[in-house]
Amino acid sequence: NCIIVKSECKLENMKIAQDGPDGANFNCIRVQQGKCTITDCDITGKGAKALVVVINGSSDVKMSGCCVHDSLDAGVMVDKGAKAVITDCEITRNAKAGISMGKDARSFRARGAGTHARPPRGDARPRA
Repeated sequence: NCIIVKSECKLENMKIAQDGPDGANFNCIRVQQGKCTITDCDITGKGAKALVVVINGSSDVKMSGCCVHDSLDAGVMVDKGAKAVITDCEITRNAKAGISMGKDARSFRARGAGTHARPPRGDARPRA
């Protein structure tokens, strides 16, 4: 994991990349508890787990203006009593769901968040 959050934090204007081996069991950001604000970040990785994971009933995440892309799993996963608000983010080219909400998520809201499937292999579009 690149960043594990266990208290209050702010991540702003960062490029966060999980660049371990393909299919590794890692996340870029794992919010286990506390309030976390993620603003204007470029989040990418090639691990087998979601790039941004929000778990635990005491986790409260606000994401805005971020690009979450190129995961071998979901872009964002919200589960286990967690709360997340995602606004004006581009969540794209992830192998599975752009945003995945587990059955135990407490609250989830998305506004202006665009999610797109992974383009076919050989697509020549530039990366974000």
